[in-house]
Amino acid sequence: MTILEFRDKVIEEGIRSVHQLETREHRIRGCLVGFEMCKSLTTPEDFEELIVGRAREEMEFLSLKAKHTIDYGDVDTHLQQYQEFRCTTIQIEHVYESMKVAWHYNHIHHFDSLSSRAVMQYAKIVGVNKGCLN
Repeated sequence: MTILEFRDKVIEEGIRSVHQLETREHRIRGCLVGFEMCKSLTTPEDFEELIVGRAREEMEFLSLKAKHTIDYGDVDTHLQQYQEFRCTTIQIEHVYESMKVAWHYNHIHHFDSLSSRAVMQYAKIVGVNKGCLN
């Protein structure tokens, strides 16, 4: 299994999980968009650039809300838009955390800290005895 095949497997499992567990349409949409966006990301820098950009967008959105410079309109609609946006970002972060483990254990990139959840997912997909990918 290559690094990109590992990424695709994480995405595939994530999509399956969303369809099994999430019931709200706006959150499902957000999650699926996040996984789709990850399909074109291949380096730590790709992920980091996207995550930082999304964090900036989120802060701008929240700042506008706090300053009341945009029309609140239907609060439920705005909440759903925010949740959809966050669900997208969360899935990108999830795939990134898993990829960090793959890059780290395959000596492609060193990370000072790894998510224990991502390490367990790596072990589940790759296998505990195999260790490195091709």
